[in-house]
Amino acid sequence: HYTASPNGDNMIGWQINRGIDKAADYVSADQMGKQLNRPDIIANTVRLLSVKQALAQAGLTDFNLEQLIDETLKKPISD
Repeated sequence: HYTASPNGDNMIGWQINRGIDKAADYVSADQMGKQLNRPDIIANTVRLLSVKQALAQAGLTDFNLEQLIDETLKKPISD
């Protein structure tokens, strides 16, 4: 999860390596914004002093980053 200044999600992203014989995929923070930009979880992590408890409160006990990346790469980049 992340927090950013206004439009900060247009400046950051991740290179996702898929193996030696494949080109890396790029996923922008804008593409994953709805799933990862969660100020409520950031605030609860600070308040509760526990990422695990903050994720549980948000109902995210079985977070799977690989699945999230695969789903995000299938979606077109929004304008």
